[in-house]
Amino acid sequence: LIAFGTAVGMSSTGSRIIIGDPYDNNFTGRVHVFDYDGTTWGYVYQSYLSGTSEDESEFGWAVGISADGLRIIISAPYESVNGKYANGQTKVFKDTGSSWLQLGQDLNGSTKYGHSGSSVAMAGNNERVVIGTPGNNENGFNSGQVKVFEYNSQEEWVQVHERNFNGNNK
Repeated sequence: LIAFGTAVGMSSTGSRIIIGDPYDNNFTGRVHVFDYDGTTWGYVYQSYLSGTSEDESEFGWAVGISADGLRIIISAPYESVNGKYANGQTKVFKDTGSSWLQLGQDLNGSTKYGHSGSSVAMAGNNERVVIGTPGNNENGFNSGQVKVFEYNSQEEWVQVHERNFNGNNK
């Protein structure tokens, strides 16, 4: 099964693209980032970014890229963390000029089968991300949830908003 291109993103200039490939390597998943030099497209720094070694985490299911192309967001909604099967995980990386460096902590889903990271997006200022968790059950079966995180001066992602299906907000 091939799923190269399941999720894609492009910088505002169109010179950098990100491509999700969540079924690669027994569904562990990979993400490819390419730059366009005016003639050809080539990999940025390495051939790809990969998630954990956990099979079926589907790293690259959802991806996003900042307007300037220097930050990327990647999810693995089937990742199981802290004993919660398929609660999901999202990571944000920045371009250091020579490699991709993870910014802050992993953003892990809170509920079993929540599939956090099924959808992701990044604000234009690169300091805020939104993560969708359609399998969240806090307000009924698969009622869903969206969380907004902001990157602070302590280099941590802090939740600044949560919205649930029935309007309960935090």
